[in-house]
Amino acid sequence: MSEDEFLETPPSYDDLYMARGDEVEPLRPVFTGDVFEHPEGLLMLVQHPCALRRGAYLHPRLLVVEVEEGVVRSKWTKQAYTEMPLPDLFGDGKNYVAKFINVQVVDSDSLDPEIRVATLSQLGVNLLLQRWVYHNTRVAIKTSTYDDQTFGPFNEAELLEDWMGEFPAKEDALLEFDKWIRDGNPSKQDKLKNTQSASGVRREMREYLKKLKKITALNSE
Repeated sequence: MSEDEFLETPPSYDDLYMARGDEVEPLRPVFTGDVFEHPEGLLMLVQHPCALRRGAYLHPRLLVVEVEEGVVRSKWTKQAYTEMPLPDLFGDGKNYVAKFINVQVVDSDSLDPEIRVATLSQLGVNLLLQRWVYHNTRVAIKTSTYDDQTFGPFNEAELLEDWMGEFPAKEDALLEFDKWIRDGNPSKQDKLKNTQSASGVRREMREYLKKLKKITALNSE
């Protein structure tokens, strides 16, 4: 099999996205593949999830590429290696592409989760990383390999989204989650990377949140 045959096409355009437009959840943490409305135009994050943060907080400066209207090929092996296809990005039938040759570094404070226009599915993130790495190295790696690396961070992002929805004080909640997820040996964060132990971490979180709610209720009486 030739290298460019590894540059995979999603089964359908819907499989590429987790959410678009009003469906995007503001509480979901900033993640690889997020597309933002920005003073510089439409921008997409291209770094691996673990490269976006130090602890609970985003790095001050993040790597993005510009997104613009463009042609999306039916077979992504035929798409320019310098592009990540974003078909029907706004749900209006117009196709867009993320241009890997148009790179910027922006302040993370300017990437407001509430101005995101799209978030990618786990498959979408894997396809982005596949094309981004191929663009930079000309090494084609199957999305199943990337899936092993994004499984844990994707689980963590979903847990954090649920966690943040439970607390009004978002800053305190973020720090508390970061402390909780890193606790243990192995840590809960490491357990989320394993398909056999990830569901156990979800159960632990539900139980922990129940205890916190009881304590909060007692303290407010």
